[in-house]
Amino acid sequence: MPYDALSRRATEKLVTTENARVLKLIDSWRYICKTTMHSVVLRMVEALILIRVGSSETMNFMKTMKEELCKIKGVKDVYGVFGRYDFVVKVETRTLEELGRLVTDSIRGIKGVEFSETLVMGF
Repeated sequence: MPYDALSRRATEKLVTTENARVLKLIDSWRYICKTTMHSVVLRMVEALILIRVGSSETMNFMKTMKEELCKIKGVKDVYGVFGRYDFVVKVETRTLEELGRLVTDSIRGIKGVEFSETLVMGF
């Protein structure tokens, strides 16, 4: 049963002054539910972006690219790594749309970025 229907039904049955304490508890419960839902909406979107650059790039270029990545708004950490990817970038944005713009416009727009993969943190 939906929250609103349940609370309306409970409120209708508990209108007597004798049950005022229960009504206060129901109001508190409504407040907690709204506050909890509000905090979930405000949670930032966090993601790891795996970046591969061109294979012929020099180490000097890699340092320059790391500096460029650090300048992007929303980038929290940049790690140069060995293996399939060259960089792991931790980012934080307000929405998924903002994350999409950050990846496509800012990160993939950097000269030398060959490939990127975005891993959105779920929990």
